[in-house]
Amino acid sequence: MPHDELNYMKKHPPSCIGPDVGPATSELRNLIQGEYGTNTTVFALRCSCGEDRFGVSLPEDGFGLVFIKCAQCGLQRTIFDPSKHGYDGALGNNKGLELGPSSPSCCPKCQLGVLRLATGFQYSGETSILEEEKLDIKPQDLFGWFVLGGQCTSCGGSNILADLECA
Repeated sequence: MPHDELNYMKKHPPSCIGPDVGPATSELRNLIQGEYGTNTTVFALRCSCGEDRFGVSLPEDGFGLVFIKCAQCGLQRTIFDPSKHGYDGALGNNKGLELGPSSPSCCPKCQLGVLRLATGFQYSGETSILEEEKLDIKPQDLFGWFVLGGQCTSCGGSNILADLECA
């Protein structure tokens, strides 16, 4: 991926997580980029109320919706839907796929549920389709992997909670 394109991606989060983002803690950024490489952008999630702690629901079978619920105001939102998000979702390749159920998840270490979250989006040339075809898709929405990392607010443990291939 060209350096200038990656710099663009680092400043423009994909539409699936919305505008309420910030810089990830160095621990979560290093965890995600250490596992998925430097072509992975990382954004910490925030709620529109300003809170940065969430409960999270993950797909039970590994392929489905990822929801977060704000620990302060209770606002719930979808941050990943494979039928809409990522390379295949944005191009319409996943329409009609049956998605498995999602269920509440918690810290794998202490089993408590409130986490600070960071999302990772890996790019490996998927945006080249925009040079070949005239598509009304933002380049940052054509990620090949979606990663969700969490840091427990109780025990401090950091883990990859979900990674879903999108291309």
